[in-house]
Amino acid sequence: MVYVAAAVSLGLVLYIDPLVLGALYGVVLWILTLYPIHKPITGVSLHRHPLGHKPIILSILVHIVYGITTTYLAIRLLYPT
Repeated sequence: MVYVAAAVSLGLVLYIDPLVLGALYGVVLWILTLYPIHKPITGVSLHRHPLGHKPIILSILVHIVYGITTTYLAIRLLYPT
């Protein structure tokens, strides 16, 4: 949410499509939060997961959906039409 607020406060929302901004937010959120702490917490590496690459793909997709939803709601609340 901090990234969305920073982008909104800088006026980037006016120049970047909300879907793109939200997708970027979701990927950045995944990289900064889940990726570094997954192995220490679960003991399972993301690269050598027993279920293959499916959990990584699903996790990134869910983070992208979360980012798009959060960005959409933030823009609608800050810039009502």
